[in-house]
Amino acid sequence: MTLLVVTVIFGVVNAVVWPVVFWLTLPLTLATLGLFVLVMNALMFLLTSRITGALGLGFRVDGFVPALAGALVMSIVSLLLNYSLAANW
Repeated sequence: MTLLVVTVIFGVVNAVVWPVVFWLTLPLTLATLGLFVLVMNALMFLLTSRITGALGLGFRVDGFVPALAGALVMSIVSLLLNYSLAANW
């Protein structure tokens, strides 16, 4: 149940906060050829960790480097899922 709540919170953070941050940092994202998106995803992990910590749920990210690693894993899994779904069409 906790994982479901954390997933919903992460989805809401990505739906509400991420587009605003993306548009504000678009020049930096373009200058880094899109690599800054990983940093933004790491920040979304940290924000989700702060929100769930305030709610007393068990999800915790212990710093920027673990958040960046989580963002990298999330990007790779998303890429593989998108590729496998596109290949089935």
